[in-house]
Amino acid sequence: MNLLQRLTQRFRPVQPLPAGVHHYQSPTGEERPYRLHLRLQKDGSGLFILNASTVMHLNPTAAEYAYHFMRGTPPAQAASQIAARYRIGKTQAQEDYQAFVAQLEHLLHSPDLDPVASLGFERVAPNSAALSAPLRLDCALTYRLP
Repeated sequence: MNLLQRLTQRFRPVQPLPAGVHHYQSPTGEERPYRLHLRLQKDGSGLFILNASTVMHLNPTAAEYAYHFMRGTPPAQAASQIAARYRIGKTQAQEDYQAFVAQLEHLLHSPDLDPVASLGFERVAPNSAALSAPLRLDCALTYRLP
């Protein structure tokens, strides 16, 4: 590779993961079962919903960490992919990934834990972010007929 190609590659924009919705359910036998939903946006950010009750707005890096967690990607492989995408060191990417997973597991296994107060996450004001779809839909079924 010549110098111009290396410079061009170094400064090209980061290509986020493709937009889409991803689901994960804890394995059977888990002490505190949980469900995760990750909605990746076109800009790489994500909406992470834990047990249909806790909603987290993730930046592109955190959204990719959540994506790899849900897919069960080994930490070294996840760190390698993240390091290549965001052009950071593999060691830093792996440390950040492990810190994200530790916070997420703490959040999943502690009942009624507020991510803002307990884990230092930033609060996003309600209805301040544009949503591509509703966060959830509650539907009550009954056998009564009109």
